[in-house]
Amino acid sequence: MQATKLVPLKTRASRRTVPADDSVLEQITAHMQHYAPGVNEVLVANRSGRPVQRSTFGTCWRAAVAAADLPKGTRLLSDLRHFYASSLIRANLNPKVIQARLGHATIAETMDTYGHLFPDDEDLGRGAVEVMIAAALAEQHRNSGT
Repeated sequence: MQATKLVPLKTRASRRTVPADDSVLEQITAHMQHYAPGVNEVLVANRSGRPVQRSTFGTCWRAAVAAADLPKGTRLLSDLRHFYASSLIRANLNPKVIQARLGHATIAETMDTYGHLFPDDEDLGRGAVEVMIAAALAEQHRNSGT
């Protein structure tokens, strides 16, 4: 949305389905039960049903930040997006899944932006080759009947 008009999405990757936690879905459902959708079925509309202007939303956002005792200056989209991305990384989701959920066109974009948040454990994966070789040898042993 730009100003108060819906505009085409920026990229093909912008249109996506994003799974949401039950608590988020409950809050969206409660909002939808309390407020009618606006023009073009937007979920956040002003009293006349038009999309909320950025300045008005910003005022409401700053009040919500203060009420939630978040740090002053917490930015709406960038900070929420960063929180979401870091939560997915901490949950050990595959980077390609994170790429899709964030709507990045390439994995490089995801890694360039959030790569510093991924665990950097140089010992991670040590022993993986030995495990695979041992499993293959055990399978070979079972198949040979000895």
